[in-house]
Amino acid sequence: MNNLHRRGRLTRELDGKAYRYQPVLSRQEHSAELMRQVLAGSGDEVATAPVRGPDDRPGGERDAGCGMRDAPQDRRRADDRGS
Repeated sequence: MNNLHRRGRLTRELDGKAYRYQPVLSRQEHSAELMRQVLAGSGDEVATAPVRGPDDRPGGERDAGCGMRDAPQDRRRADDRGS
């Protein structure tokens, strides 16, 4: 635990004769940071776009998709109208 504290991964607070440790980043934040590092090293400009987590969506919309699921249905409707 002391090694992780020295590396900046944990904070610690003295509680009597012992320390209480807390993570600096949540599990999701840590995963996002690892992904950013991997993608930044890939050299792909598209892959280096900002990585967003589910909580980073505008307005806090967690389950609202990007609209891609609706695209094939919209295309079929347009084809039906054009026939």
